[in-house]
Amino acid sequence: HTRYIGDWSSDVWLFRSKSGVNSEQVDDTNMASGVTNLGFSEVSCENPANNDGVPRYMLGCTCVSNNNGCDGSQMIQDTTEDKKVTKCRVFARPNGDVQSQALCMKIEGDKRMPNVSQQTLISKNKSGTNDDDPVSVKCEDGYSLIDGDCKSETGSCDGARLYPEKNEVVAHNKEYGTGVYATANCIKFNIID
Repeated sequence: HTRYIGDWSSDVWLFRSKSGVNSEQVDDTNMASGVTNLGFSEVSCENPANNDGVPRYMLGCTCVSNNNGCDGSQMIQDTTEDKKVTKCRVFARPNGDVQSQALCMKIEGDKRMPNVSQQTLISKNKSGTNDDDPVSVKCEDGYSLIDGDCKSETGSCDGARLYPEKNEVVAHNKEYGTGVYATANCIKFNIID
C-alpha cells in the first residue's frame, strides 16, 4: 500500500505511506493508504521497478502527522522469500492519522560480497514510567548509528536523542507515560582498499 516519491535513477529517494482511508496525490505520484484500525503505517525501500539487482538501504525513518498522532517510529527487518527487507513502521496514538517516511539509498558494490550490513535494534528493556525516564540502545562494534527514535504503543514517547559519538540512542518517557523503547538503525560499511 505504498508508492515511491522521486526518481529511481537518483541514488537517494523518499518513500511515504499514510494511515487512514484516503489517498492523496504527492509530486504526481499516488500515495496509497493503509487501514485506520491497525494503529501504524509502514513503508519499505523495495519497489517492483527496481530490477538492477543493486540493494537499497534505509537510512532514515520518521513519522509525520497533522493531528499530533505520532507515537514513535521503528525500523524493522523482516525476511520474505529468503530476502531481508527493512521497513519503516510508525505508530499512531488513538485517533491519530500518521504517515511513515523512509529515506532510502542505493549503494552499489560487488554483488558477490555485500558492501553494507544493516541492523535494526530495539532496547531489550522498557524505560521507567516517571517523566523523562530514559532507556538506551547501542549499535554493535563495527557498526555506525544512522538513525534512531522512541517507540511506544501507548502514547508515551517524549522524544529521543542520538549520540553518534557513542553509537547510542536514548529515548525518554513522557509525564504520565507507561514506558518507552529506544530504536536504532545501524550500518556497517565493508570497504576494502
